[in-house]
Amino acid sequence: MKKKVTIKLESGAYVTESQKRKPRLSQQEIERHYFELFRESYTLPAGEIDYGDKPDVIISGARKLGIEITNFYREDGSVVGSEQRQATRRASVASLSHELYLNNGGKNIEVKLNFSRSHPIEDDKAVAAKIAEFVAGIEDRETGTVPRHLHEHIPRRMTDAYLQTVAVAETGS
Repeated sequence: MKKKVTIKLESGAYVTESQKRKPRLSQQEIERHYFELFRESYTLPAGEIDYGDKPDVIISGARKLGIEITNFYREDGSVVGSEQRQATRRASVASLSHELYLNNGGKNIEVKLNFSRSHPIEDDKAVAAKIAEFVAGIEDRETGTVPRHLHEHIPRRMTDAYLQTVAVAETGS
């Protein structure tokens, strides 16, 4: 039996070969999703809802209301610790650590990692190497939350880790 390797980021993005093949949502699909979440929580004026671009949503009723969905960041995107930069770095670290772990003979396991937003990743390769080393050290543990002392060598980058051993039948390939 093989087991599956997945490294999950706090943002919920998975980095696996099967995930890389899945088509990404279009910007309009993402905007529609966020509008629908907003719509569930807030009362909107009566009217017909049309999805488009510029604005993303138009509500045509007694008055016409245009809504533009956007990302709001508290920090300038050029700042290393900004969410725009860190989201990309977390994905890079997950992908690199996954590759390093498997290239070093790693088992097929699933590890979910949460990264600390208050301690930005500055060196993707160094953090990925430490995570690959960490995963190699826990691959034989039972399913469950991994004790903090086992990932303290990754200086304050990870807030927690969860190991899931998931059996996957071997394919003939």
